[in-house]
Amino acid sequence: MFVTPLWANGNGTQHSLSPTAGKGFSHVLTEAQYTNPDPPANDPEGQLKWAAQQLEVFLARELLTSMRRTIPEGGLFAKGFAGELYEEMLWDEWAKTLASTGALGMSEMILSQLRG
Repeated sequence: MFVTPLWANGNGTQHSLSPTAGKGFSHVLTEAQYTNPDPPANDPEGQLKWAAQQLEVFLARELLTSMRRTIPEGGLFAKGFAGELYEEMLWDEWAKTLASTGALGMSEMILSQLRG
């Protein structure tokens, strides 16, 4: 069962924190299909930021992969094809989240190097 987190506002009503709340599955799927994360070709600064962000995601993924190798076998996930696939996707999402928060600060350093 999936539980959607709720946010209570000052007047006692609750609102879902999910960006897909109140939307049908087909609507959400259509939005996901036509969402283009790449910057437009006529925006050089946007392209630099995008490239720096993607490089930070890659470096965060490599960092987390190295850290993951030190974790002993066993634990939360079963070790089969599906378990390994799910775990890999989970670590990829953690790398994307880590990079998108700017916690590592690498994209700013990369941007300054790319700008020259």
